[in-house]
Amino acid sequence: MKSDTNAKLAVFSDSHGQTGLMERAFAKISKHISAAVHLGDNAADAFVLARACALTPFYLVSGNCDPFRARALINNKDNRDIQDELVFEISGVKLFITHGHRYSVKRGYDGLMAKAASLGARVCMFGHTHEPELFRHNGCLFVNPGSISLPRGGLGPSYAILDIYGPGAGADIAEASVEASIIERVNGVFRILCSL
Repeated sequence: MKSDTNAKLAVFSDSHGQTGLMERAFAKISKHISAAVHLGDNAADAFVLARACALTPFYLVSGNCDPFRARALINNKDNRDIQDELVFEISGVKLFITHGHRYSVKRGYDGLMAKAASLGARVCMFGHTHEPELFRHNGCLFVNPGSISLPRGGLGPSYAILDIYGPGAGADIAEASVEASIIERVNGVFRILCSL
């Protein structure tokens, strides 16, 4: 991690076994990135990204399509299962990451917002809906990068770039198939790809 108070994170989710776009997108931006995040579905895909960013801190959580067996086979260095959620700090900013399925994000964000508030998180990252979303609520930035492989809502494959600067944070959604294009906030109907 860079030692200054600014950090830039690449955030991916819902790759579902298709890692090509994720690898190409990360290769294009890697020299500007302080850390990488994968928000689940599929956790095994996250290790493709982890290898690509060998010198970059890497954070991941499991999703609803990550079966117990896969989570048990793909361990972190402490030999524990990949967690459903993770809380950590970067440059003094507390981040909360989760896939989102345990908070029913396809039906709304109340549970997720309550959890982020209870943790005192300044940034909450989640996936599961396959639709990109950026919003602020009670001082917390919520970031859903969409899906890097199976997008919904009429947009292409996407990922997020999270910027942490001093005590604050901002994010952009980038469409993976069109270099450097930014997608605006999307409000759409959520469809279920896989369920618990």
